[in-house]
Amino acid sequence: MGHPVQDRAAEAQDAVASQGDSRSYSIADLAGHFGLTMRALRFYEEKDLLRPVRKRNRRIYTQSDFNILTDIVRMKAVGMTIAEIRSIIDLIRSGQTAEAEAQSVQIAQRRRQEIDKQIKELCEAAEEADRLAGAIKARVGWFKSA
Repeated sequence: MGHPVQDRAAEAQDAVASQGDSRSYSIADLAGHFGLTMRALRFYEEKDLLRPVRKRNRRIYTQSDFNILTDIVRMKAVGMTIAEIRSIIDLIRSGQTAEAEAQSVQIAQRRRQEIDKQIKELCEAAEEADRLAGAIKARVGWFKSA
């Protein structure tokens, strides 16, 4: 099962792949392609993740911005922080792709461990909820304060 925003990012990337690197996008175009708000795109710009060209108070996004946003959406879907994403994007922009990939793998593996821990904690909480419901139904005296 995919992540809805990540799935839209992949579909949008596929849809424009054949149109070359010269395509430009408005903020509304990107927001629509990725299922994001324009406010989110402005936030990414404030964090220097996106760098649109300004023409008469309008933001014009390039294919490079589109590709970076695709990466941002994928990294956010994994649960990476803005600081982590910024670090990776900075490495990519400086031509250090191998380092960016290594850092991404390390962060993704760490995030996976965190997710596994959360899953375990949620399973334990679910089991406790089942015990609580069963005890209350059986009137076994689950509440110690009663």
